[in-house]
Amino acid sequence: MNQKSKFCKAVLILLAVLLVTSCLFAASAAAKEEVVYANLDKNGGVEGVYVVNIFGYSELVDAVAANPAEPVIVDYGDYTSVKNLVSTEPIVKTGGDEYTIYLNPEVPADGKLYYQGNTKNIIPWTIDVAFFLDGKEVSAEEIAGAAGHVTVHVNIDENPAYGVNNFFYKNYALTVTILLDANTCLNIVSKDATIANNAANKQLTYTILPDKVTEIIIDTDSVDFSMDEISINAVRLSLHIDTDSIDMSDVDDLKDAVRNLAGISTTLSSLSSTLYTKIVEDFSSESLLIRDAKQVASTVNEASSVLLKLNNEVKDMDTKITDKINEVIDPLSKNPQKIKSFASDKNSDIERVQFVIHTKAVEVEEPEEAEKPPEKELNFFERILALFGLA
Repeated sequence: MNQKSKFCKAVLILLAVLLVTSCLFAASAAAKEEVVYANLDKNGGVEGVYVVNIFGYSELVDAVAANPAEPVIVDYGDYTSVKNLVSTEPIVKTGGDEYTIYLNPEVPADGKLYYQGNTKNIIPWTIDVAFFLDGKEVSAEEIAGAAGHVTVHVNIDENPAYGVNNFFYKNYALTVTILLDANTCLNIVSKDATIANNAANKQLTYTILPDKVTEIIIDTDSVDFSMDEISINAVRLSLHIDTDSIDMSDVDDLKDAVRNLAGISTTLSSLSSTLYTKIVEDFSSESLLIRDAKQVASTVNEASSVLLKLNNEVKDMDTKITDKINEVIDPLSKNPQKIKSFASDKNSDIERVQFVIHTKAVEVEEPEEAEKPPEKELNFFERILALFGLA
């Protein structure tokens, strides 16, 4: 009986340990989203980058209530500073890039924790913006308010400073939006832009696929040039394309035609050889005829060789085309790679990462008002004089 009692106690203790451990593990592995904000200057230079980390932890209320002193979330990021955006609960730096978050049992209304981490000024893309007035490159300050033919170049490329394996450049699509005042910017032309009206503005929108170097060029005749901030949003692209549904019947027809052509070329080659042999045997004494026969046979052989080469070139062409289509579409439709964290490769269970990038607007700067000199304090006698307009 005593042995049985000890065994039962051991089992209960083990179950308790497993229960607490599983609660803590589930809490520390809370699913995470990241929104990366980047502020750029007028020419695309990075001025500041910060990450808003979002954790859904409404499901962890029981764990928090049971163990309020225990860390619920451990997160990683190379941050210069951090800030809790929803409460006063501390975010403690517990290592080089490790941050521990202690939560109050009272979960926010939307069941989410938001905290901001300011990081180094590097994003996966380089964005270079240049301005030209009547064909001459000018600064953003010079182009603001200018009149003439204006050209804007926006070059987007992979940022080599981000690292060799640039997951976001290779897997993320960009949507670029540029607003121009329709009253001051006329005859707007830009290749590959979707142009729409947006109040008194013309909105130019571009979609850039992953792993693509892009140059956007906008031409306009302006009387008082200004340009709203360039807005760039980046999200992981997934098109959900069913490659099995692509109609390959035309390729199959072409393949059949090529096979027929190959059969004809083989027959023609055999006939030319037979013809050459027959002529030599039957007209051996007629050198001129033999020479003509050799020329005919040579020409036929050459044509046959070309046809056979063509047959080899297009052999299994339908399979090759299908493979090429899959090579292009598969990364966009299936996207087998697991989503990575922008903040740190140590973070796991990442649900979503998106980028919100803005440049500064190009506009005429309002002159700063000169500070008024402080008013002289009047004494009693001066106030009396001022009362009667005698000061």
